[in-house]
Amino acid sequence: MGPGANQQTPRIRAGEVRSIWIAVLVTNLPFLAYFGWVLPGDALLWIGLYLLVFFFYSAPPLRFKARPYLDSLSNAAYALPIAIVPLALESGPVWAAAVALMAWSVAKHAFDAVQDIEEDRTAGITTTAVRLGVRGTVLWSGTWWTLATIGFAMVNVPVALLNALISGGLLYILFRSASSSTAHGLYRYSIAFPYVAGAVAGIQLVAALLLGWYP
Repeated sequence: MGPGANQQTPRIRAGEVRSIWIAVLVTNLPFLAYFGWVLPGDALLWIGLYLLVFFFYSAPPLRFKARPYLDSLSNAAYALPIAIVPLALESGPVWAAAVALMAWSVAKHAFDAVQDIEEDRTAGITTTAVRLGVRGTVLWSGTWWTLATIGFAMVNVPVALLNALISGGLLYILFRSASSSTAHGLYRYSIAFPYVAGAVAGIQLVAALLLGWYP
């Protein structure tokens, strides 16, 4: 549920569940079998963790998305591919970047959930944002974004500075005007956040490749 909850929300009908399950299995099992055959064990362990976290994000009995703190912390799994891919290629991940991105994902999930506090509370769902309130969530997300900035600084200072600037601005505005409506207004900028930071990182990478800084 979100700010547009009063509008018609797409729903999966009961009769569609079986066909969706079949489509998911048909399109995914061949790849799982292939990866299980060719990938090293450490990569498979991280892939297994990735699948479990996202399965139980919505599935009972754990259903992380309806549990305070776990809903936010489980979103660290969005960063797992940055470890999975190097391990699959039998190369060492850049753990500072991986951990920083995990912390970043934890922060952003909670920050974005502020706009849904009233709807989630009405539905009886206790998210991190519902439990902490607006300003409490600002402090929670601020802590994780600070950790992310430190991790990014160990890899790329411009990205770290940009992360601090954008996250600091979002948090400051929401703290000054602590309401779900403010969070809803900031959501468009929160959505743009990873694209802007990714573009800065990508431009540097392309420039480094063109200039021969990397073999």
